[in-house]
Amino acid sequence: AFVSSALETGNSPDLADLAFTMQVGREAMESRLVCVVNDARDLRKTLDEYCRGKDMVENCYSGRVGKSSDTDGWLDAEEGQELIARWLENRELLKLARAWAKGKSVDWKSLHPGFKPRRISLPTYPFVKERYGIESAARTVSAATSRDVMHAPLRQDMSGFSDAIPMVPGADLADEVQATVTQWISQLLNVAVQDIESEIELTQYGLDSISSIQLVNRINQAYGLELSLTIFYEQPTLSGFARHLVDEHGAAVTARHGYSNRGLAATERLEEPAPHIEQPKSSMIELPVRSERGAMMNGSKAHFVNGSTQSLSLPQASANEQGATPIAIARPRTAPLSPSYAQERLLLTHQNANVGSAYNVPMAFRLVGSLDMDVLQASVAEVVGRHESLRTRFTSVDGFVVQVIEPSVAVELSVVDLGHLHDAERRDEVWRAAHEIVRRPFDLEAAPLFRVGLIRVRPAEHLLVMVAHHIISDGWSMEVLIREVSALYSAFSRELRSPLPELAVQYADHAIRQRQQVEARLLDRQISYWVDRLADAPVLSLPTDRPRPSVPSYRGATALFNFPEHDVAALRSLAQREGASLFLVLFAAFNIVAARLSGQQDVVIGTPVAGRGSLDVENVIGFFINMLALRTDLSGEPTFRQCLKRVKDAALGAFAHQDVPLARIETEIGAVRDLAQQPLFRVLFGLQKVSAQAAHFAGLEAFPVNVDNDTSRRDVSFFMYETADGLFGTLEYATDLFDPSTIDAMLTEFRSVLLQIIGDLDSDIAVRNSGDRMDGSGSTPIVMGAPTSLDPSDWGSFRVQGHRMLDDMLDYLEGIRERPVWQPIPDGVRARFREPLPAGPTDLAVVHEEFMENILPFATGNAHPGFMGWVHGGGNPDGMLAEMLAAGLNANLGGRDHVPMEVEKQIGHWARELFGFPEGATGLFVTGTSMANMIALLVARHAMVGDEVRRAGIGAFGGLVAYTSAAAHGCISQAMDLAGIGTDSLRQIPTDANHAIDVALLERAIADDRARGLRPFLIVGTAGSVDIGAIDDLQALAAIAKREDIWFHVDGAFGALGMLAPEIAPRLAGMEKADSLAFDFHKWGQVPYDAGFIMVRDGEQHLATFTNPAAYLRREKRGLAAGSPWFCDFGPDLSRGFRALKTWFTIKVHGAARMGAVISGTCELAQYMKRQVEAHPELELLAPVQLNIVCFRYRCADPDPVNAAIAADLHESGIVAPSTTVLDGQLAIRAAIVNHRTEIHDIDAAVEATIRFGRARTEVRGSLQAAREINASEP
Repeated sequence: AFVSSALETGNSPDLADLAFTMQVGREAMESRLVCVVNDARDLRKTLDEYCRGKDMVENCYSGRVGKSSDTDGWLDAEEGQELIARWLENRELLKLARAWAKGKSVDWKSLHPGFKPRRISLPTYPFVKERYGIESAARTVSAATSRDVMHAPLRQDMSGFSDAIPMVPGADLADEVQATVTQWISQLLNVAVQDIESEIELTQYGLDSISSIQLVNRINQAYGLELSLTIFYEQPTLSGFARHLVDEHGAAVTARHGYSNRGLAATERLEEPAPHIEQPKSSMIELPVRSERGAMMNGSKAHFVNGSTQSLSLPQASANEQGATPIAIARPRTAPLSPSYAQERLLLTHQNANVGSAYNVPMAFRLVGSLDMDVLQASVAEVVGRHESLRTRFTSVDGFVVQVIEPSVAVELSVVDLGHLHDAERRDEVWRAAHEIVRRPFDLEAAPLFRVGLIRVRPAEHLLVMVAHHIISDGWSMEVLIREVSALYSAFSRELRSPLPELAVQYADHAIRQRQQVEARLLDRQISYWVDRLADAPVLSLPTDRPRPSVPSYRGATALFNFPEHDVAALRSLAQREGASLFLVLFAAFNIVAARLSGQQDVVIGTPVAGRGSLDVENVIGFFINMLALRTDLSGEPTFRQCLKRVKDAALGAFAHQDVPLARIETEIGAVRDLAQQPLFRVLFGLQKVSAQAAHFAGLEAFPVNVDNDTSRRDVSFFMYETADGLFGTLEYATDLFDPSTIDAMLTEFRSVLLQIIGDLDSDIAVRNSGDRMDGSGSTPIVMGAPTSLDPSDWGSFRVQGHRMLDDMLDYLEGIRERPVWQPIPDGVRARFREPLPAGPTDLAVVHEEFMENILPFATGNAHPGFMGWVHGGGNPDGMLAEMLAAGLNANLGGRDHVPMEVEKQIGHWARELFGFPEGATGLFVTGTSMANMIALLVARHAMVGDEVRRAGIGAFGGLVAYTSAAAHGCISQAMDLAGIGTDSLRQIPTDANHAIDVALLERAIADDRARGLRPFLIVGTAGSVDIGAIDDLQALAAIAKREDIWFHVDGAFGALGMLAPEIAPRLAGMEKADSLAFDFHKWGQVPYDAGFIMVRDGEQHLATFTNPAAYLRREKRGLAAGSPWFCDFGPDLSRGFRALKTWFTIKVHGAARMGAVISGTCELAQYMKRQVEAHPELELLAPVQLNIVCFRYRCADPDPVNAAIAADLHESGIVAPSTTVLDGQLAIRAAIVNHRTEIHDIDAAVEATIRFGRARTEVRGSLQAAREINASEP
């Protein structure tokens, strides 16, 4: 019915796909029918004749296994199996059909050595064996009704079913399978069962290569199958996979579930298989051996003597599940143990090259809390006792290298105590000690090939470093190692026994099994695949910066790569639409990059696979990992969509034949190994999802730490990791061959490809090849006639990157509380900014990535609410956006007639209104108050002596003197220096009890100078002193200046904007009478840096001081050159940025009242902090709190050095960043609360941290003093 319906609807499946599905996708039943046909119509005719009972249907054979007369029993013998193999090789289909119908075993896959047909969905069996429960009431039902209930599946009308709608009872059984697999997925991926939807691709829940292996292993053991990882490419959703399992393996699934149409009883639910099935301990064990990933080996048992009393327990399937007889193997532990193929290959490398620590596999964790070192040592010892690999060494016996498993070995916990060092010194020493542990080579002839180091950073902080040689471990193994060590530590610390089950299998058993598979020719089909695939494969040759040395040094370095989550989501969506995975999309992109850089269109790149094809080895430590050589044809100028299809085909073929060790493949194809290079591929690529933390130590917090080994085993190894924030990549490269700039260019190209395919799958992305190849310097050569514009060639990609950069900065500001205020700059980061001038271009995304990694985390930190150092404003997001707009306009506000000039003029109007200056007053944006004060001094000088000073210089006008407070900012003295007047001519008047200038002393100084014939020309008042925020008596100063005919200038760097706060403005009375005023919008005004401002009451005097007519600056009455005077006429700068825009945005968006409220709030917080300081007897207030600055210290003996150290401790803690100052000869911690983000809990945190660090500092000093006294008292 299925074939007839398909023909009638025109949806007839491909006959090869149909035959392949029936051959390998269905369980072989006792009753068998086989047809040899030419097409679908021939098949329908043959089946129709058979169903009508016709005798002797042509090319159609039937039989019943074990019931019919079998005249071909000799085919079961070895000779018969060889004959069937020849029939398969010669495609003698009729003979094969007759033998199979008689019950003989036929490896149908051998009919498809080159092209493998696909499996398709077909109707399920209408005669599946089922159990039916009949309740007592059912006995009264009529026979006809009973037949309707019990045999409904036999009476279904098949005409309505297609290949997409399997028959009942599959629907209910599929639900049972789906529920079971959902439980396993939930456990493996840590996803709640109720959150797993059947139609969502499993990769969306985090299914990656490792968890795929674990899931397949559980399914294979539970159902007695041999599925491969490719199943999740073919069936990516849970519902599709469950249906596929029922369709293709119905009998095995039904048998395991004990299915009935009434469903499973609660007690019949299929549980997750145990990690292993214990077998009776004996001298012989049985293991099903695969001839290929989907078939079990039939035939007689091969017996081996097991010289050990320990049996090898492996999962087995019953004969009715597998239709196969297990092959018995054993572990000849009394004989020398051969290494695995991978170990043998690595041993050869070790013998012929000085690999140093290149094959050391490290793992490190920062442990915070009270660590019990004895318990940790016992935990490590227990793990070493569990895993033979950790007790294995290698030696030579009769010229052959063998494994030697020691009964026991001692792994000492090497402890380095750095707790006595200062923080800065300790940081460097921690890394030095960690690198020493990681980089020390192993002697392969001496067990253990494993070491554990513990670095004591502080009493409650340690760095745990574990290193194993690759010959006994791999990345998966290291996860097992830390998981078991932490589990044992948690148990032993509570005086509990080990929670870990005994291991049924050890790595040596894997090595034996692997060799037996090869020696028994069970992997011949897979080996043939690789020989055909790689026999003539070229080695990928990336351009290098230096010739390849004859003997590699294995020195390496690592470059980092990040790709944000929103773009990764786009790649996942792309993959889903194309029936691929994220790995395949990334791998295809990397293939394109490799082809472009190398100029090759036949590309071979390696990728790792776990090599753990059964559940029993999931928790075993050993060198299981295998490498697959994926070969991709990129010829013919394909689009990315076409590239992806080719990569997918190559990858699926490789994954389906992954059991053959790479070393064996190299041998089979005759690959020549030498010391200088790898024979098949020199470049690796891999993708892995970062799993949940494997380390859970009771009573401790564990954080993974990366400790680089600075080695490289291949030319390039690019590994990418899926994280919650997107993709994180590490590109390890051989420094013998490549410079960092070359690797950066490679990563730039990779990012460019990813961004382009997000926008267009069908672009000519793969067409470019050797024309874009990098030169030997790692940079792109400059071509004459090439475009010289600096605009992006692809505005679409640039727009995407621009949005990403904006998002990153908004994320930074939104989440700034989660970051440290400040953190020390690592040496490696600092070194990045000592690199030479780049000759070639770097992709914007790469530069942005460098900003995010090496600049943003190590900034000043003044945007953080915990920043209380100096007087730095916090900026605001609106001003940040305005700065971007200003940069886009790129306006020069030196002059000319354009609206940006009007914006700055409007800020001047607003400032005159705020400060009460007359209409003729002028205003000018400058970098900051230091420059504003300088301009004010020059205007005051000009006002005193006239234009002649601009021509003759200050030498002709001696005797000028100026006056300011002793607490004034140092830039006043600097301005006197730069103006040529000299610092000796600045009178720094002492302050009164309120830290303001002593007015009486000022008047006396002026009188004394006049009596000496000097010329007082400037008084500088302070509105918010640098140390404590004191405000001079500005009214008194204004009166003196007017009386003495002296220029009166106010330095209001941050205090002047207090005019916006009603409760502060009265204290600034007299500022409106100033001749000039300097202040910063980037302090209390919260405008992003920099935005200083100078106001001069007499605009004509201001203009006369700086105007400098020049022919090239000719002014006109109309056109762009109109609008005189220009801003360059009021200061030294001809080129001026659009500083006014961010200030204009800030004021317009928030308004003066809100900005004033922010200022008031900072002063209220300062008063709160003052009360907190006064409330703590360990703290001491050193000055009155007048505005927003609190000066205090920790009370102790010898307080100055202690408080200086406390301030540094606060910085390095990342909690708060105050500054220090000296008041009346005493060092003070100075908290300037300027940031609009600062809140009460930030003040509390600052006070609490100060006390905590103070106590720690005084305890250390007390201990040292006591030690000195004891030493001094000893004879």
